[in-house]
Amino acid sequence: MRKHLVLPFLLLLLLPASAMARGSADVFGGYSFLRENVGSGVNLDGWNASLTGRITDRIGVVADFAGNRATPGQTGFGPAANMDTSIYTFLFGPRLYGPSYGSVSPFVHALFGAARGSAEGGGISVSDATFAMALGGGVDLRLTRALGIRLFQVDYLMTRFFDVKQNNARIAAGVVFRFRTD
Repeated sequence: MRKHLVLPFLLLLLLPASAMARGSADVFGGYSFLRENVGSGVNLDGWNASLTGRITDRIGVVADFAGNRATPGQTGFGPAANMDTSIYTFLFGPRLYGPSYGSVSPFVHALFGAARGSAEGGGISVSDATFAMALGGGVDLRLTRALGIRLFQVDYLMTRFFDVKQNNARIAAGVVFRFRTD
């Protein structure tokens, strides 16, 4: 499992600055809401951070990390109501940018990597690490040359904890720091 994560990360680090669009990169950080197993699952609050190296004006390579957690009382009804639940994702992949409309810039991405989930409560503790995939996109609003706001990012996040497929929805919003050398 780890070897599948190392290769995309190394490719991102080894991407020469000259291959990037005039040495540009975006750093995002913000709030993340995760609906685990849509329909019957748990709501988790947390954070989302990513680094995008721009290869061209329209193509980027993304390293995306997120952590979401629900504490007892937040996790619904029944046995899950007393569980402290957390999910962390480590995802990598391509991001495609559409045409900008003034200061508004849409994007889509396909990210692949791993997720780690755990739940504790009532004397029970379980955890698992598994494959994860996020398909989605969002919209950034440029405020200045170096600063923007991610108005929203919406992802379908698929995980397979304990060999069972979960269909999750993730929404994020926050600040984008833009680094340009031109």
